[in-house]
Amino acid sequence: MTTLPVPTLLLTDPDCAEYQALLTESRGDLVIRTPNDPLARKAECEVWLGSPDSVIPLIKEGLQPRWIQLTWAGVTPLVGVSVPEGCQITRALGVFGAPMLEYVLHHMLTHAWSPAGYPQAQNRFNWRPSTSDRLSGKRVLIVGMGSIGTHIGAGLSALGMRIFGIQRTPSATAGVEQVGSMEELLDYAASADVVVNVLPDTPDTHDLYDANFFSTLPGNALFINIGRGSAVVDHALIEALNSNQLAGAVLDVFRKEPLPPSHQFWVTPHLTLTPHIAGPTDGAAMIEFFLSNLNKFQAGQGLDGLVDLERGY
Repeated sequence: MTTLPVPTLLLTDPDCAEYQALLTESRGDLVIRTPNDPLARKAECEVWLGSPDSVIPLIKEGLQPRWIQLTWAGVTPLVGVSVPEGCQITRALGVFGAPMLEYVLHHMLTHAWSPAGYPQAQNRFNWRPSTSDRLSGKRVLIVGMGSIGTHIGAGLSALGMRIFGIQRTPSATAGVEQVGSMEELLDYAASADVVVNVLPDTPDTHDLYDANFFSTLPGNALFINIGRGSAVVDHALIEALNSNQLAGAVLDVFRKEPLPPSHQFWVTPHLTLTPHIAGPTDGAAMIEFFLSNLNKFQAGQGLDGLVDLERGY
């Protein structure tokens, strides 16, 4: 098989020192350009690596890459942007699954152990043995069985939890008992102990979690959103928590970020907020994935993580 020449690479993000160092160490043959280079030098670059936000201004300047590797799992900022004809866009795969699994597991354990109140007992020098809930055997519904959702499901299944999934086109997945369609969401939610949203931001996912959804959940359910804030109807979740329709919720993403200080979420009971930190980028994992795709690009093979901007992912 013929291998194409090594392309010139543009790192599009201003803060790209880590990626540049990792790439130089792994592929010394790569010619790398950075945002500080003149426009003419950037125009030499067939391949780009960076976030959607950093890519858009360069596209608008008229540069013509052949392939853009994004460092995000999501592509929302690029939807509606006119990209150069024939340019392939790929999103990051296998980069965010591990940290997001840890995030979900941490909050599930925190929720299960909270009633025991051990920190408060320790502060009062109080020896107070108490029981906590077990995660083994819990029914976890993962909405969005892409690479991240599949990784989360595999990890939780290994700990003895029963995993169910929702997917646009349902398919059998290792470690997952059943996978249903989006139309079956309420049927699956009715028996879920935990619901984890990992869906991307598309028109079909807006306002998915509304009053009807939250009223369907069992009263002991925990809702975790690490997908996109637009999927949740804010006032519906607030009402569900205020009326004890569900036991708790964890939100890492919001319709508007940073979350305004005036938002009711800040003072809603049984609601844990984190500032969009569930999926930090592992630089080494990102470069490993990029270099694997680069080898395929040079060999004229299909790339992993190809994006269809019309679908939004």
